[in-house]
Amino acid sequence: MRQFFKTFFNGLMLSVKPWLLFGLLVPIIFFIFQPVDPMLLLGVLVIAVVVFFSAKWAKEMPAAKKATEEAEAKGQHFTDIDPEDESHESPLKRYKNKFYPMFWSAILSACMLGCSYQMIYDNVSKKGRTVAAAAEGTSKTWNASNIEMVHLKDSNQYVTNSDSILSAETQEKMNAILQELDTVCEVKTAFIICRQVEDGDTYQTAVDLINQYGIGSKSTGKGVCVVVAYDQHQYTIATSRAMEGDLTDAICSQMGRTYILPYMKSEQPDSAMLYLTQGLSRYVHDLREKGKAEVIAPFQSKRGGFFSGQSGMNMLIILVLCFLFGYFDDKNKWTKPSKTIAKVADTSDKDHQKEEPRKSDVRPTPPVNKGGSYGGGTSGGGGATGTW
Repeated sequence: MRQFFKTFFNGLMLSVKPWLLFGLLVPIIFFIFQPVDPMLLLGVLVIAVVVFFSAKWAKEMPAAKKATEEAEAKGQHFTDIDPEDESHESPLKRYKNKFYPMFWSAILSACMLGCSYQMIYDNVSKKGRTVAAAAEGTSKTWNASNIEMVHLKDSNQYVTNSDSILSAETQEKMNAILQELDTVCEVKTAFIICRQVEDGDTYQTAVDLINQYGIGSKSTGKGVCVVVAYDQHQYTIATSRAMEGDLTDAICSQMGRTYILPYMKSEQPDSAMLYLTQGLSRYVHDLREKGKAEVIAPFQSKRGGFFSGQSGMNMLIILVLCFLFGYFDDKNKWTKPSKTIAKVADTSDKDHQKEEPRKSDVRPTPPVNKGGSYGGGTSGGGGATGTW
């Protein structure tokens, strides 16, 4: 274990020096001119590094190889495997000793830059949405009469993001899950998140929405209406009368405590709403298939976790690269004979072949946008309301 950490920190120190020169400066420069997609930036950087070092290799490698051949033709002997003195190495070996660490360090620095830019980008985007919503929607108070029921205009939409509190990506994921819940389980939903509702009463707003629009399936009458007033720190999970047997008041209250409260308290509305959507879908599916279900915390869900996000994946890649960089340097793997190098390359290739795309990266084909309908639900007064 001690050797592991020594190797890791050795690789980190070797790679962090060039990153410090431009790793924090470049994101600032990009934001001054125009923010770009983090993955696009990372791709451009990696391609630029590969192109630069490929050209450098093509230009300088033949000269080093020629110098080695000429020296050997004159009878000079070199010790390229574990030499006692660097002067005993061939020009080709000395060139490789210089080239490979530079190339690896540049790749690692590009990944570090991509990770730092991703975190800055996400943070600025989140604050930008909050500021924009505060400027545009703080003064507006929402009620059952002026809340836009997006599903009635577009059957693929179930989430009303009145004040742009949620990101477009989160809203898209929620709509996909709720559409599947509608299609498979015949449960109609309406998720509304805004800054404030009339009289600060999310419960009355949810009940009015269910009764006014008949939120629920026409065939089963089952429906769920969620209203979240972000600035007023209140939420309600309300059900139609036909849904009360499946989602009791106790279950709605437990869902609120499990999925909404922890993340709203830490100002993570995207996580709160997405986890609630996933939890509701999982619960209804289990109830339909097994006849019983339970509310499972987000960290037990396979869809959650730190490394499900792009920043988390970037950090994981960097940690692996740091260890490999230190390992190669400690063991002098850069310039071992070709068989050893090929073996290392084969192992890396196999690792990359095992990588599979994450479920969250697979986007469904956008369906034709046609208005949906409610009309099968009436409120029985059930549900749960909470504050944070």
